[in-house]
Amino acid sequence: MALTQQQVGVERPVAFLSRPLTKTECKWGRLEQQITLVSWALRMARRYTSLVPGIEVVLGEEAEVACILDKGAHMRL
Repeated sequence: MALTQQQVGVERPVAFLSRPLTKTECKWGRLEQQITLVSWALRMARRYTSLVPGIEVVLGEEAEVACILDKGAHMRL
């Protein structure tokens, strides 16, 4: 995952985050894996995002978790 920032109309990377799934997580469904990784990435990026009033999570069209978030679900971090 990439944490980016808009500067003068250009999106620039601030940080890149990644981690492998654990053996247990590999057994989970795709939706559970995506939610786990988005939640983890937001916790890891907290020092970058703590002073920003609004955070936008942008997911690819294939991300199943995007459908859940679009319906107004909230994630507690």
